[in-house]
Amino acid sequence: MAMQPGSRGLPASLRGIALACLLGGPTLSGSTAVCEVSAYYDGVDFTAAASALKTTLHSAISPHNVIPYTSTAVDVWDALNVLDAHPDDSSQVKLIYTQQGMAADLSGVATGWNREHLWPKSYGVGYEGPDFSDLHCLRAADWNVNSARNNLYFDNCDPATDSDCSSPAHSEAAADTAKNKLSFMPPVAVRGDIARCMFYMVLRYDGTETNTYDLQLTNCPCSTRYALGKLATLLQWHAEDPVDEAERARNERICSDYQNNRNPFVDHPEIVAKLWPADFSDALCSMDCPAAPSGGGDEEEVERGKGPCVSPGDVAIVGFNSDGIDTIGLVALSPLPAGAQISVTDSAWTGSEWRATEGIAVFTVGADAVPAGSVLAWKADGSSSGAGGTWSTEGVSPSLTATGEALLVYQQCEGKSEPNFVFGLDFSPSGWAAAGGGLTSTNFFGPPALVSAGV
Repeated sequence: MAMQPGSRGLPASLRGIALACLLGGPTLSGSTAVCEVSAYYDGVDFTAAASALKTTLHSAISPHNVIPYTSTAVDVWDALNVLDAHPDDSSQVKLIYTQQGMAADLSGVATGWNREHLWPKSYGVGYEGPDFSDLHCLRAADWNVNSARNNLYFDNCDPATDSDCSSPAHSEAAADTAKNKLSFMPPVAVRGDIARCMFYMVLRYDGTETNTYDLQLTNCPCSTRYALGKLATLLQWHAEDPVDEAERARNERICSDYQNNRNPFVDHPEIVAKLWPADFSDALCSMDCPAAPSGGGDEEEVERGKGPCVSPGDVAIVGFNSDGIDTIGLVALSPLPAGAQISVTDSAWTGSEWRATEGIAVFTVGADAVPAGSVLAWKADGSSSGAGGTWSTEGVSPSLTATGEALLVYQQCEGKSEPNFVFGLDFSPSGWAAAGGGLTSTNFFGPPALVSAGV
């Protein structure tokens, strides 16, 4: 039976037991006592001036025990299986933007769920710092709805007053969500939770730690200044959706079971008014916002190596031209999920690594799934085509040899350290190398996953 990332092949009923054993090591020993609320804030003067309180609280929550984002040990997948478990069914996770349950074992698969960075990566959350896997601001989310949110900042959105606003934000999202070209409005049940996550990120990350930036909240969002918004809306959501028992329990468990730090805005929601008073001076609104570098979106699916996996045979090579303008034609034999990345290369796979750095063409599916039957054509002259997504190259473009070549369709996808092979085509004189030997300088190793699948 194939194991999905994060599930470790264990039934949901046993995962909690396994996690308890794995997390009972020296890193988190005694954490229950450390995380008791009164002890945790011992020495914090909540009557102090805003600047002094912010400094003291930052020291209280920093640094924290960093959980790996993806690992064979306990990682973010495992933690979200626990933290976002559906209250009525522990074998499911409750997805933040749909407010519906989904099987926990569908983590990282095309029809499943992924890990949503509520504070988008393009607004200052890097890939190497502690913020990347900070559980206080990571939630289980439906693949497609996460893609629809992308890196939009949070704000209210009403189709009655904004012709660009659509509700729900995606066909799979909760009915009370909405979005326009700039902003995203989550379900009412979690708006306060999200606001307090935003407040936490600003308090926790001031750019003093390696691989982090000084995160800020503003009414004038600017990704190049790492300033998310909109602040006034988040303050409104905080007031309208107060802390509930589920949010308190999640905060408690993050501290006691994983990170050894708490979100002060869950424990003491009254401090929001002190740190962001009614007369708060939003200096960023008087500054220019430098243009961001051109590139793709922000959601997890668009990050190279973080898109949903497809299965062998879901994409096939149906044509190629190696004499003239190099062309490779693919057809989707199954729907390709939003954010999926399909790579095709003429580089040889040795069984453990790529033999040489040759050309790679990458098709990235957009915000909506690409239907089965769609043709995706890469052309070396830049006239590539494929509705519902975009082509790009990684390094140099593939360069096909007219006298013979082998092509591999594969992915670097969510939860897999090795390539996820989808299809192979050989038209070289040497043919595929046999498993366990026969590899030469002119042939390819046939990936076992493709051999067993007959593709």
